[in-house]
Amino acid sequence: MRVRFWGVRGSIPVPGPDTVEYGGNTSCIELRTEKGLFVLDAGTGIRAFGQSLLSQPGPHRVNLLISHTHWDHINGFPFFLPVYVPGNTIEIYGPRNLHSETGIKDVLTLQMDYSYFPVRTSELSASLEFHDLEEGTFEADDARITTRFLNHPVYMLGYRIESGGKTGGYTGGFEPYHNVFTKEEESRVFEVVEHANRRAVELARDADLLIADAQYTLEEYEKKRGWGHSAIEHSVDLAVRARAKRLVLFHHEPTRTDAELRALEQRVQADVAARGLPFTVCAAREGMVIEV
Repeated sequence: MRVRFWGVRGSIPVPGPDTVEYGGNTSCIELRTEKGLFVLDAGTGIRAFGQSLLSQPGPHRVNLLISHTHWDHINGFPFFLPVYVPGNTIEIYGPRNLHSETGIKDVLTLQMDYSYFPVRTSELSASLEFHDLEEGTFEADDARITTRFLNHPVYMLGYRIESGGKTGGYTGGFEPYHNVFTKEEESRVFEVVEHANRRAVELARDADLLIADAQYTLEEYEKKRGWGHSAIEHSVDLAVRARAKRLVLFHHEPTRTDAELRALEQRVQADVAARGLPFTVCAAREGMVIEV
């Protein structure tokens, strides 16, 4: 399993001199198995990935796994050049809105309405297949993929990808449920909340690589409860509980400079080492490649 990061920011792309080291594009991760190509989310990072893919002999088959449909996870899709090339096959998976029955095709089609973009999805030349997901497990190429709904302001799926004896876990945008409540509320609903949080733990259980939303510091999080994102400390706790072997902090706060991210990365690495925790941790950088 080989993983490459093409976009690592949350909320909005932030190009500029202060974001060169870690990168300014929004969520997009390439994951290759022996026989399959998987892409986690279609933020602005997917544009560069598409250019790279087209430099290789085709036709291409891509499994695009969308965690949720906030802009920073889908707004690179219209600029993903492989969808314009005849002969390519793009399998697009994403969460179904269980209340409105809106599917992933509906959202991407709306995004490419003439009001927002000059090319409609019906005009794309590649073969596009849309798959609405709920919770469960399915097979794609040589991988077994498990999905679980996690806490976010819209329907959001975390993904567990297993192939060749290796496992990768991805939380997309995720906020631990027990941190949404006040202490008084938490005491009354502890069992329900703890059961919900165990779903994220089981999704990441014994993962060789866990890529986790870590947008905030714990101090920042206290002012942004309910926004749907984790603090770095929450992601470390998830890795501990899941017994993950490697943790990558992802979905970086857009206002964070390279210097600030570097300091946070060093701080959490020192903390993990001091606690003797049995995994390594780093902050995601655009272009970073991990062999699992």
